Amino acid sequence: MATPISFASTRENDSNRHNLCESSLVQKLIRYQSEQGGHVSDEKLQEFSQREKVPLYRLQELVSFFNTFRKKPLPKVLVQICRDFSCHLAGSQELLKIKNEFADEIENGLVEIEGKSCIGHCDGPCAVIINHHIYRNLNHRSLSGQIRNFIADKPRHIDSISTSIPDDWNINPYGKTTNYDMFREFVTAADTEEFGSSIIRKLKDATLVGKGGPGQTTYKKWETVRKYSAGRDQRFVVCNADESEPGTFKDRELLLHLPYLVVEGMLIAALTIGAQRAVIYIRHEFEDQIEQLHRCIDHAYDLKICGSNILGTQFSCDVEVFVSPGNYICGEQTALIEAMEDKRGQPRQRPPDLEIQGFRNYPTLVNNVETFAWVPSILKNGPEWYAGLGKNGCKGCRFISISGDVNNPGVFEVPLGATVGDLLELAGGMKDGQQLLAFAPSGPSGGFIPAKVPKDFFPPEFIEQQQLTDSHFDLLKLPLDNNYFRYSLKSKLNLGAAHLFVGDQSDLQSLVRSCTEFYRNESCGKCVPCRLGSEKLVQISNMTNQDGSFQFPDYFQELAELMKQASICGLGQVAMAPLASYKQFFQKKI
Repeated sequence: MATPISFASTRENDSNRHNLCESSLVQKLIRYQSEQGGHVSDEKLQEFSQREKVPLYRLQELVSFFNTFRKKPLPKVLVQICRDFSCHLAGSQELLKIKNEFADEIENGLVEIEGKSCIGHCDGPCAVIINHHIYRNLNHRSLSGQIRNFIADKPRHIDSISTSIPDDWNINPYGKTTNYDMFREFVTAADTEEFGSSIIRKLKDATLVGKGGPGQTTYKKWETVRKYSAGRDQRFVVCNADESEPGTFKDRELLLHLPYLVVEGMLIAALTIGAQRAVIYIRHEFEDQIEQLHRCIDHAYDLKICGSNILGTQFSCDVEVFVSPGNYICGEQTALIEAMEDKRGQPRQRPPDLEIQGFRNYPTLVNNVETFAWVPSILKNGPEWYAGLGKNGCKGCRFISISGDVNNPGVFEVPLGATVGDLLELAGGMKDGQQLLAFAPSGPSGGFIPAKVPKDFFPPEFIEQQQLTDSHFDLLKLPLDNNYFRYSLKSKLNLGAAHLFVGDQSDLQSLVRSCTEFYRNESCGKCVPCRLGSEKLVQISNMTNQDGSFQFPDYFQELAELMKQASICGLGQVAMAPLASYKQFFQKKI
């Protein structure tokens, strides 16, 4: 198993950098809050306003929106228990009852215990943050002991760095070296314009699609930005590392173990589209990953791989880290750009797309961590190599996160076209002798599919291809492919990086209710369909019949369709997926 690479850096090239993020109001406010002991009171905000000559209302709109900011002083012990998806399945709702044990400490302000949206450690439920330290696999007893250690000023810190990435994964063409060979070849090419065009062709031939959520064709994004960059004096490359979808943690591992592939992929993209700035937007809970990225970038500057006059050429590109001020919605790329512009992280209406009018209204390329990380290996090994990694008629490869009621949760590199059964085998099968009850193909946004899928769920061509004669299809035989999932099934499903297996001993109805609450909690509130619709969905999830089953009102389908059609971004468009899929496949017929 691989361990995180150590990057030696002298940091001598700081004067060679042009830092965009350092001047960001959001980043200044994050640093200021840290200087003030972890909170910014109204009085402190006024001081900051005067010092930075920024209107107070501008600060209030940020502090009132982003969850990283806090108005009241921190207690001695702040306990944040993950309440979503894998941790909910593992019993975090019961773990939250630990408040009763520490009622006196909570009353006197010594301890604060609260639920928190997914913190990206779904392979170690239940996961808890105590004073910025992440603890995994906790139960009531172990959590109680940790809290008492902190109260007694004897905290027992546990290294949260995992070692789950094998050395032989296909994505890494370099082994343990960090020489940036593909980027060096680009920079020193006789005709860099043609070299950039050849890169776009290779991405097209490789059939590389985005590894975040929407699954857009990568080469089209790069091509569009390049096209609309003509005559523009600035353009930007942004890596979306705000991995916040419940059940997703594969980017966490890539950033920790292979950050140089992400940096190289971004630099190659920057030269291809003519950008001189590349920014990695990363969620604030990823403290180990943030530190590793800074070391990696420092090392790249030492190697003259980025900065001014790269490797003695006329090319320049600065690479920076922008720490997210919080909120799940910032994983949506336009909301991410809004946050980078020191605004509330709320999605934009489109068009125009970011490739045409993005950060500061300049053409901006936004790709996921994994998308950038695949670029060096595709260029080194060829597009046919990458396309050939698929199976069952599918092309390409991707990283997935597997969690839930399995023996071996973790991050895996799998060929596109692998079946649900292949994934379950990788994860060591169902734990505790459970039978598979449900499978989530894309975190909460993909809904839940039963172990035996009704035949009428599939289009005629699939039934014919599979020679399906039974009334139901074995889910374990279903191939996982972006295009198949999105365009071939009668009930369109999202296919993402988060795969959750639910056993027959688990309370699926409680999990569905928790997922519905997650979307309500994380709605930015900008558009009415999502703001009011997500709250209405939570109300529906608490309506039950006498037998305890969900009581779906007559207007449920109309509400779901309205949210899909009228919500600005993906959150409102998928918020009904957990309830809708439960209604379709698991609701008792009464």
